[in-house]
Amino acid sequence: MVIKHAIFNQTNYGLYLYSVPGSVEIENCTFTRQTRHAFRFSNSYNGLNFIFNMSKSLIEKNVINYPAISMDISCRNKQISIVNNKFQENGGQDVYLRCTREEEGLWYLNFSNNILENNKYTSGSIHVYQRVPVRARFLNNTFSDMFMAVGVTATRILQTSSFIVMNNRFRRIIGKAVFEVQKMKVEFSNNTFENCSAKNGLVVSKFLDHEIHYNKFVNMSGYYSVVLGYSSDNDNTSIYQIDISRNYWGFSDPNLIRLHILDIFNDVNKGYGVIVPYYTNYKLVDVADVDVTEWFTTENGSIGGQLVSSVTLQGNRNYTANKTIIIPANMTLEINGNTTISFSKNVGVVVQGKLTVKGTSLSPVVLKQLTLVGNAQRWAGLILESGELYAEHLVLSNASSCVSFTGEQSEISLQNVKLHYCQAAMKGTLTNNMTMILNNSLVTNNNQGLDLSTKLGSSGSVILFNSTFINNQYYALQIGQEIYGQQAENISVIAENCVFTSSISIKSCNPGISLSIKKSRLEMTNRNNQMAVSAFGDYLNVHIQDTEIGGEYGMIYLGFCNSGSSQTGSVFDRQINITRNVFNKTKDIRTIDIFDNYLFQVKEHKINISDNSFTSLTRPSYAYQMIRINFRYTDNSIIIKNNIFHMEKLPGTYAVYIYSRIFSLHFENNQLFNGSQALLLQVTNRPKAISLISNNTFDSFTGVHAGSHDEVVHLNFVSDTNLLVKENQFRNNNGTVIRLLTPDVIFYGNSFENPTSDYNIKFDSTGFRSQVVNASFNYWGSADLKAISQKIYDEAYDFDLAQIMYLPFLGSWNISDVQETTSSFVGENSQIGGAVNGNITLSRDGSPFTVVSNIEIKYADVLIIEAGVKIYFPENVGITVVGSLLILGNSTHKVEMLSKKVGSKWRGIEFKPEFDNSGMIDVRLVNGKSPNEGRIELYYNGQWGTVCDDGFDRNDAKVICRMLGYDPEGGVTNYNYGQFGAGTGMIWLRYVGCNGGEKHIKQCSSNGWGNTGSCSHSEDAGVSCNGAHRISKRQVDKNSIEDKPRNLTAHQVVDVITSITLEWTSPSDSKSNLTGYRIKLQKQNSDIFSQIDLLPNITMYTLQNLDLSTLYYITIQAVYTDHVSANSDSLMFRTAKGPKPYSILRHVTVNDTLNGVILRGNIQEVKGLHSFFSKNTGLTIDFHDLTPIKYIEAYDVILRNNEKHGLLVQTYYQREETAIFLTNSSFSSNNGNGIEVKGNLNISVHQCAFFQNTISINIRDTTTSGSVKVYNSDFYQNSQYVLSLENVGYSMNHYNVEIKGCTVRDHDTRYYSSWRWQIRPLFRIILRQVPMVSVNITDNRIYNNVADGFYIYYTGNQVHNTYISRNLYTNNSYFLYLQTTTYNKKISNVTLKENRVLNCQDKDHPLVFCRISKAKLEIKNCTFFNNTGSSIIETGEFESSEIIISGNDVRNNTVKSAFDITMVNNVTIHHNILHNNATCELHVTEYADWLTVNAKYNYYGYKDLKNVIERVCGFDKDMGKIRIDYIPFLEELEFFPAFNSYVSSGSHSTFFNGDVIGGDIVTSVTLSSRLEPYVIDRSIFIRPGAKLIIEKGVTVRFKANRGIYVRVNFYGMYDSAPLASLISLSSPKSVYMVFEDQDSVTINCYAYSSLNVQFKWEKRTDNNVVELTDTDRYKIIQGVGFKILNPRRDIDKGFYRCSPYSKDGFVVGKWISLEFAREFPMAQPAPVTAAKYDGVVIQCPAISVSHPTVYMIGTFSVSTTKPPRIQFNKMTPIVPLGPLEYIWTVPSGATSRRSFDEMPDSSIPWDYEHYWLSDNNRVLRISYARLIDSGTYNCTVSNGGLSDSMTYQVTIQVYGPLITGIRLVGKNSTRSGRVEIQHAGVYGRVVYSSLTTNTAKVICRMLGFE
Repeated sequence: MVIKHAIFNQTNYGLYLYSVPGSVEIENCTFTRQTRHAFRFSNSYNGLNFIFNMSKSLIEKNVINYPAISMDISCRNKQISIVNNKFQENGGQDVYLRCTREEEGLWYLNFSNNILENNKYTSGSIHVYQRVPVRARFLNNTFSDMFMAVGVTATRILQTSSFIVMNNRFRRIIGKAVFEVQKMKVEFSNNTFENCSAKNGLVVSKFLDHEIHYNKFVNMSGYYSVVLGYSSDNDNTSIYQIDISRNYWGFSDPNLIRLHILDIFNDVNKGYGVIVPYYTNYKLVDVADVDVTEWFTTENGSIGGQLVSSVTLQGNRNYTANKTIIIPANMTLEINGNTTISFSKNVGVVVQGKLTVKGTSLSPVVLKQLTLVGNAQRWAGLILESGELYAEHLVLSNASSCVSFTGEQSEISLQNVKLHYCQAAMKGTLTNNMTMILNNSLVTNNNQGLDLSTKLGSSGSVILFNSTFINNQYYALQIGQEIYGQQAENISVIAENCVFTSSISIKSCNPGISLSIKKSRLEMTNRNNQMAVSAFGDYLNVHIQDTEIGGEYGMIYLGFCNSGSSQTGSVFDRQINITRNVFNKTKDIRTIDIFDNYLFQVKEHKINISDNSFTSLTRPSYAYQMIRINFRYTDNSIIIKNNIFHMEKLPGTYAVYIYSRIFSLHFENNQLFNGSQALLLQVTNRPKAISLISNNTFDSFTGVHAGSHDEVVHLNFVSDTNLLVKENQFRNNNGTVIRLLTPDVIFYGNSFENPTSDYNIKFDSTGFRSQVVNASFNYWGSADLKAISQKIYDEAYDFDLAQIMYLPFLGSWNISDVQETTSSFVGENSQIGGAVNGNITLSRDGSPFTVVSNIEIKYADVLIIEAGVKIYFPENVGITVVGSLLILGNSTHKVEMLSKKVGSKWRGIEFKPEFDNSGMIDVRLVNGKSPNEGRIELYYNGQWGTVCDDGFDRNDAKVICRMLGYDPEGGVTNYNYGQFGAGTGMIWLRYVGCNGGEKHIKQCSSNGWGNTGSCSHSEDAGVSCNGAHRISKRQVDKNSIEDKPRNLTAHQVVDVITSITLEWTSPSDSKSNLTGYRIKLQKQNSDIFSQIDLLPNITMYTLQNLDLSTLYYITIQAVYTDHVSANSDSLMFRTAKGPKPYSILRHVTVNDTLNGVILRGNIQEVKGLHSFFSKNTGLTIDFHDLTPIKYIEAYDVILRNNEKHGLLVQTYYQREETAIFLTNSSFSSNNGNGIEVKGNLNISVHQCAFFQNTISINIRDTTTSGSVKVYNSDFYQNSQYVLSLENVGYSMNHYNVEIKGCTVRDHDTRYYSSWRWQIRPLFRIILRQVPMVSVNITDNRIYNNVADGFYIYYTGNQVHNTYISRNLYTNNSYFLYLQTTTYNKKISNVTLKENRVLNCQDKDHPLVFCRISKAKLEIKNCTFFNNTGSSIIETGEFESSEIIISGNDVRNNTVKSAFDITMVNNVTIHHNILHNNATCELHVTEYADWLTVNAKYNYYGYKDLKNVIERVCGFDKDMGKIRIDYIPFLEELEFFPAFNSYVSSGSHSTFFNGDVIGGDIVTSVTLSSRLEPYVIDRSIFIRPGAKLIIEKGVTVRFKANRGIYVRVNFYGMYDSAPLASLISLSSPKSVYMVFEDQDSVTINCYAYSSLNVQFKWEKRTDNNVVELTDTDRYKIIQGVGFKILNPRRDIDKGFYRCSPYSKDGFVVGKWISLEFAREFPMAQPAPVTAAKYDGVVIQCPAISVSHPTVYMIGTFSVSTTKPPRIQFNKMTPIVPLGPLEYIWTVPSGATSRRSFDEMPDSSIPWDYEHYWLSDNNRVLRISYARLIDSGTYNCTVSNGGLSDSMTYQVTIQVYGPLITGIRLVGKNSTRSGRVEIQHAGVYGRVVYSSLTTNTAKVICRMLGFE
């Protein structure tokens, strides 16, 4: 791009270029007075080459704040040249260049020979913002009269840049600087600064080797001519020399020169300027080499500069330092006592040699600030670059840093030093094993105390003795990283006998940190110092002893990080000892916090917190912990002993909180008082670890937690060894004293004296039933067994909890006072509780009874409760039944079981099974290549199952390997995605969450047994155990399935109580290396297997001396020389069976319980049970494999006001079918459901009531089979469903549903979702993959519900029989939605019969919707009356189904269509009454050739065929729909008595049916020549072999959406099947088809063929044949035809051909000629009067017009030998309307438009317009260009004149707005202006887009102009 000699004046942008590649050259241009930029260029593309040259141009007087030249560019590979230009009086910067991104590479800038003057911008004339290295040249420019000449900034140091500034002249610059360059090396030479008053002349960065020579600084009146460093360069720890010699400074005196140079002598942060030699005259001739940096004299007390030899300052004198003192290497400055030195701002002492300060206690040395004017005037302090500092009795104040150092020193020793009022007392880097000693010193009133950093690979030590750090704002001592990731090897800090009021923080993330604080005091007093001590490291060696830590915020925080170092330290290095300290805190944070930050690589530590005292002095505002230890991934040894804790009673506050992995834990001899929570222990233990809680005192804790659990001690101990809790005292505590979450704990010798507590021990984790916690030999605060058991919460409360074995117990806290007595069940004052122990009867005489402890009815025990008895239960106490409970109330004297205290909940009644095997969990590996790997299978509840891999990780694999006997520390691997093949049967566990230390899988978290959701066997988890086996080298061979013993059976022998005989058969895969058999015998409640080894020839064995009343679990294995087989099938039996338990619940009220009544055990009768106000469910029935009950009948049950469900039935895992029968029962006002069923069940409900529940009956999680039968029941006011049924299994057999004789009323199921209100159905049935389904819904009354009716959804390949009949359904929403999946291949039936659906409202849905596959749907004899919906019956689009709809009365409904049929093969619709407020009575889907609906003999509300056609919306009315065979139809409503008398005439193939034309053509139909058009009422379907013959001159007019369908049977090139044809007897161009009121026309061509048939559509124009493709005019619909879009406006008439073809070739189709009405839509034509006049034949139809100003008056077919004249006059009165415009249209499409008055007369030859046609046919269209309104018009046609004429009347109806006036408004309103049209008395504008040239002509004519 080249721009030359252009002037840009007063524009927004002079020139704006964006991303222009290549080059831009601007020459001899002028840019003046732009409101923004004169030139702006923006290019952010990376690396785009670009060259910019601007020369010989003038840029002046451009607006303020915007740069004249602005470039935002990606600088790499750019070349910018700005030369020989003049910039003057610009308001913004003259030039602004900004690199938009940091990149590698170079760019080039040449700014030379420019004149820049009078710039008014305060930030300078030129600014360059740098991110990319540059080669820049500023040469021979002149800058004058501006605020600043050049500013160059950069985001980083650009070492490779070259910035040359030569031969420039700077005059009268007045701003902050003349020339600034940041972070780049500058070659600055031969420049002249004249008369500049700017604050600074040249400003450069400090740490670069600049070359600044041969410059002249003349009459510089600012501060400094040269500044060697920016404020961002601040680093006062090093001296950096910059050569600024050989310049002329305007002076010859070196003192004056130094005053004009800002370097290290005036500011220690700047560089050291070397000025000699320098020039002494302007011509740069004379040279001087004398500097004034030599050492000072002391005569006037002013000192400063660089020492040239060692110096001693004698005492008793005051000095002033106005220049920095530099002590070079090998030199010493000694300062003696009673010396005071006052330093100017930014001046300090830089030590490269040695500084010795020798003060005394009475004569200290004082170094201070010269003037105390705040922080801005601070002096720089002592700066140790590489030297040494020894100071004694030194007072140093008001410096930036009192002492700063680089770390090159080996030692800094300060004694008796006072460092105060500095930004930092000491600041520097610890390197090279440096030691810093501070002894007997005071560090006070600084922002920071000791602010130290570390470097990579170095070490350092800080030793603090007898020193005080007080009133420092932030840290007393802080050690941090200098650069992140650069860690020192080791850091050591020792503090002894010190006082701190601010924090000690070591946060450098070093590999090793050693911290020792002894005999000190840490008093934290503000929030800036919350942590008294904090340290981070790879490993820590921390010792804090004999120290008092307090204040408001005192805390010790020890954390860990990953430095990446390979150092590990020895175990003795990795110790944390916090002993003999006193902690007094007043604010709300932790006292000791040791946290691994969730890092995996943290190393093991030994933690000892002992002999400390912890006191909270005031009540904190939120929860805290005195000690928190949190190690998630590292095993540590923890000792916490001999500590005293005095707490505040704040909920959620723990004295000790340990969430950690450990290899040992000792919590001993601690005393804990007066808090909320005492101890939380969440521990995963290393195998064989020792863990102990002993000899502690827990006194007066509330146990109140901020969350959901109240507890004093929280124990969750996961280990293969037990936690021993012994000889502790628990006194005066409330709530739950110990909350226990695992059974791996032993309690021994403890004292529990907590009279106001809820529980002494509460086991609070499910999944541990049959596990035992050993809590024998403890003192429980009482010798009363009832009182003891009342405070033990275990399996007696919850079947799924472990058992706490507390017998024998201690009668006092004396280990020898052992009590084994049992108490009687009935005590004094009718108090009852404990074990029944025999047969006991509670009679009405002793009532009421008060329960004091849990009632336990064991296997052989019987408890009888007679009628009229009342029993009061305390909170959390209940009844557990394994034996017999007989509650014998009656209807007049019920048994009442009530809560003792209003508002509290007792536990309820739980019937347990005789025995269960839920605790029996075995594990095996299957299908592995070696014995130690394979798919995991668990034996639970009597069957093997797999584990889902969701969430299964290495920690879970460790537990599996441990269960199998492998050492998990030897390595494990977990496998996902069915690595060892897919299992079968149950998937037992999902989302297993082990910590890795558990000894059994049941100790890990999971979703629960069997609750595995959508997990499939393709996700079965596997494991490989690589560690050694603890028992035997022989492993189970997981590859062999047939090598295990088979057919294990048991035979009872003579002594049935203690002996049993086992028998088995040899393995089917018998091997020669079989060495014997191994019997594994396990007792209930034990994880230990007994093992018996037998010889290989033994296959029968008798077990003797078995324990009485014990459940045994037995398997047998075959033992081979190289492996042990998998387990055989298991066998379970119980010894010493007694009488079978027998329980009755008769007329009992159970009120205010936690769990209501739970039936898992033997129950014979349930009658009159009332269960109210349960916190859980009123009645729970739990069927499983070992439940003795398989069938329950319950009568007169009332379950109401329960927080969950009324009745919960669980049938998981049972193998036999179970059933429940409910009669005369009520389920009401439950927050959950009336009945909730989980699993497989046959449930029958008779004469029950359900009201005000969420769901009345909810059945889910069904896996095999079941049924639900509901008879004669009442449902009302439930909020969601009456019945919800959904299965989850894919192996079900069958399911039956029956709902008969029920009343369903007054439900409102609305809910708000997805921003709108939605409605649920009353009945929701979803059955997946069930082979056989039966649903029977009959004789129900369903009314007045704001709800849908039935939602039924079947999936899978199944037989479903659905029968819905004789239901009354009124005032609801839709009736039925039924759907099946497409892949169902079984024949099914759906029958709707004799249902009455009345007055229902659902405008968005059909009343009945069925989408079924492979099914027969029958809807017969139903009544649908006064309903509103989208339709009455709608079918889905599935094929292969049969639909019969007959005998239904469907009237007075407001719908879009009564029946809506979609894509179904076989549909019969007969004998229905269809008379509704509907668009269609019958509507069908889009056209499919193979589909036809048989809809004969229905009543459609009309007798005549024309009206019936409009009511049946199929192919006849809209050829886009499938065909409906609806003729004959019924003409009378009362057709049933005399059917044959009321049938219409004709059939579907009757082409001429009275005045109706159209339909199927099966042979041949001819449309003969006639004047009137053939109006097609029914779409024409030409069948194969049939013909439609259209004679010449015929006009065929199609009603809306009608058309012609040509059907072709096509089997290949050589088939002789006839083709359907559309034939014109003359030329094809004489056939016309006009399609009215359509936006598109579809022409169908279809072939029936077994071949892959496609179609080609062609159009013939000018004897050329063109294939049609998809365009904006045509849409090819393959397999159907093509669609012509907007035919009246876009498509000319033409000839079209459909040619079907296959792989064999084409069959050429016939040509079809089409003509379309193209101007405006017309109404249906009225009868036409035709007449002949002198050879003229004219037709004047009635027409309708919808355009307000220009009208198509009519289409006339005129045949004459002379030119006609046509005139229109409006009648009454007759008003002439000429002149007119007319359009002559000939078939070829040529047109001519003329004024009427220019009509050719008889003297003009007829071929004047060259439109002569041999057949004399013309079409005349006349449009009118005057205002016109509706009315009757005369159409007069004459033969050349009006004297001989024929006149016809034409009615014109105008639908557009009536225009009553028109005017022009604007500049010249007489002949030009804005058009306004008057309508309804108001003028309005005409839209611009509608105004064309022709329209403008019309408007002018309307205004009276030609």
